Amino acid sequence: MDHPTDSTPLHQLSDALRAVSRMSALLRKRLDGLDDDLKKIGDMHDLPPPVSDEWARVLALRLFYQNSAFHTRARAELTSRRDMLMQLYPVRGHDLVDDLQTCLHDLCERLQIVQDTWDKFVFLFDGYYLSMDATDQERIEEARPVLQQNFKELKADVAGLGLMAVGEDGKWKTVLTQAGFSHCIEQLHEKSTYDLNFFLGSLRMIFLTLARLHQERLNARARCDELCDSQIDTLFSHTATSIPVGQFLRSIERFREVELVIQEHGVTHKNKQRMLEEFVEAANCRSSTLVTLGGVQLSLDTLLYSCCRYDWARVKCVHLMARCAEQENAIQVHLAVLERTRNMD
Repeated sequence: MDHPTDSTPLHQLSDALRAVSRMSALLRKRLDGLDDDLKKIGDMHDLPPPVSDEWARVLALRLFYQNSAFHTRARAELTSRRDMLMQLYPVRGHDLVDDLQTCLHDLCERLQIVQDTWDKFVFLFDGYYLSMDATDQERIEEARPVLQQNFKELKADVAGLGLMAVGEDGKWKTVLTQAGFSHCIEQLHEKSTYDLNFFLGSLRMIFLTLARLHQERLNARARCDELCDSQIDTLFSHTATSIPVGQFLRSIERFREVELVIQEHGVTHKNKQRMLEEFVEAANCRSSTLVTLGGVQLSLDTLLYSCCRYDWARVKCVHLMARCAEQENAIQVHLAVLERTRNMD
């Protein structure tokens, strides 16, 4: 195949002019795309344009004081919630969590007593109902479905409390046991060691690079315009309606330097953008979460809410114990009638 030479004509001069203009427009669009990404970064973090070292200072200050406020607040609130619960429920066993487990165990034993009483009631009902007089039959027939429904609801509530306790166990052990609380305080102490320079150093490296790339793109955009104007002037200098392929290809090749800038930035810009996102995400995570004894990362609000759940669980245990007693007494009233009927047979 013959290689193009300066003597090989291109279709039309107008085609060459359009090709140069389109090449310039395409490169500018790609440059604009990277700058649009940069603008989105600024908008996302409320940073004043243009990109500069000031972006690092502003964002570093925000993250630093956010972190400082978090570990101060977290220490105070976790200590306050724990102290309150220890005042409400003085520890009798190993710790607050152990005491709740004891309460739940006692509740399950009490429920089993009600279950045994109910089973005995059902057994005697099946055996001696027909032997009862009409008045007793009417009373026990009316009471039986109510007793059954109340007992069903009681068992469901006890089971629900047990499931809730299982779900909250890891949080409670992290906040309400000595080992867990010490684990939280150690994490908060570590968070307090992140000074302003920690944030500033990491962010400055990222933003200085982004600022340099932005300036390089400004230069590349100006160079692209210069090349476009130069190549169009050269093409217009031709008096013929077509130009050699070789000359046209050299005109297009002049834009290669701008293309190389875009390719390099496509990698470096995206890399720095990813580094920034990861750094900010990690900083936000550090200033809002703690790691449980089980290695699960949870927000401070979740851990504080678990303290409220503990308080609710202790109160619920008392209420359910009282309902167990009420349920057993209600069953015993009718069980006594069944036992009297049995003894009379």
